[in-house]
Amino acid sequence: MKIGLEAKRAFHNFRGLGIYCRNLITGLAKYHPESEFFLYTPPFKDSEISSFNKLYKNTYIKGPNKLGHKLFHQLWRGWFQTNDLEADQIDIYHGLSHEIPHGIEKTSIKKVVTIHDLIYLKRPDLFPLHDRLVYDHKFRSSAERSDLIVAVSEETKTDLIKHFGIDDQKIKVVYQTCDPAFYENTSSIDKDSVAKKYHLPKDFILFMGALEPRKNALGVLKAWHQIPKDNRMPLVIVGKGKEYKNQIDAYIGRHGLGAEVMVLGNVNRIEGIAVHALATIFVWPSHLEGFGIPLIEAIYSKSAVITSQGGCFEEAAGKGAIYVDPSSQEQITQSLTRLTDSKQLRCEYIDKGLVHVQKFHQENTTKELWKIYNQLR
Repeated sequence: MKIGLEAKRAFHNFRGLGIYCRNLITGLAKYHPESEFFLYTPPFKDSEISSFNKLYKNTYIKGPNKLGHKLFHQLWRGWFQTNDLEADQIDIYHGLSHEIPHGIEKTSIKKVVTIHDLIYLKRPDLFPLHDRLVYDHKFRSSAERSDLIVAVSEETKTDLIKHFGIDDQKIKVVYQTCDPAFYENTSSIDKDSVAKKYHLPKDFILFMGALEPRKNALGVLKAWHQIPKDNRMPLVIVGKGKEYKNQIDAYIGRHGLGAEVMVLGNVNRIEGIAVHALATIFVWPSHLEGFGIPLIEAIYSKSAVITSQGGCFEEAAGKGAIYVDPSSQEQITQSLTRLTDSKQLRCEYIDKGLVHVQKFHQENTTKELWKIYNQLR
């Protein structure tokens, strides 16, 4: 079977969508060597991102061939890619991040699209009007023209039914996995050198994610600050940001917390895995997400977890986390204190979490996706 995959973000994105695409592609290539996978992407340069596809002989990078398409690759992705799909005799095309090309609905190619979230509708205040209009057009059009929609969580499926009016039979929930390095060969990662490089303490509380208001790192910092000094573990914040990071830095400076709080912004992928493995507690009370990959990463890393109550967060962490109202600094403070004070309690949540996250192992998520492809044949 020939599977076409919209792979722009696999080669151009270092955050959530890029991670999703790379993990999905490598899972398919690894567990289905009998099939061929064509990765459609605009031109790229980054060697670290591009190297992942070289692990498997059954993946092929496909980009725009005509000069005009190379110069205006957005048009190629949206309107002219269908010609290439037909030329490559693709059986199933899967848009991995919210869109499929126009014209594909007029071909015999089966069409799947992954919708990650509808946050732009649930929290329009977080997005400029232009972005909301573009997202709405792309998401709705792709959802309508596809044969089947993959939602990354039950939360997203519910949102698709509510906001787009899509028949629930057209939507299949297929969970994401995290980078397999979190559960495979972690012993090969030199955690000691990473701890030494960043001067990490023996025990610490970790927040890792984009430094933006929705992720709530400043809320974590303020809640942590309420713990009596003699009773709190050091806090390590890993992430990049601009204005919001400046607010975090200002709070640390204003309260003289530089000796207890570290903000790391240039941690690479392997170092990030090591930092997770070194952390004692992972706290991630985000206000809104499509899914919770950082929670899966933390649980596989054997950290006790605190996250937001409801929705996709509980799907991701199951019984392996303490759940809080992300707007309540008091609840975050209390939960941090509970886990800091009790190693036994931390171990209980870790054990429960490790049982739960096996459903997100790459072999299992790939198996669920393959069922959908077979359904369309």
